[in-house]
Amino acid sequence: MILRLIQTLLSLALLVGPRLVQACPQCAQNDSQGPEFLVMLGAMILLPYPVAAGVYFLIRKGDPLGQPADDEDSTGSTGSVGPF
Repeated sequence: MILRLIQTLLSLALLVGPRLVQACPQCAQNDSQGPEFLVMLGAMILLPYPVAAGVYFLIRKGDPLGQPADDEDSTGSTGSVGPF
């Protein structure tokens, strides 16, 4: 009995919840389905990819572990402050 009540309440919350929250601000404030809406929605969907690519590039740009840097002086120090 209680399990059935919990299942019913959970199902109702899953059906009604997104409508109440309206998580996407572009969708919540826009009633038209014109090209401006699609451009903004596409921009919000695609934005994380260039950011992730930039972070990946910056991580990969660093010197690999165990490889000396190109700017070593005669003492063998690289002049960097980091632990590597």
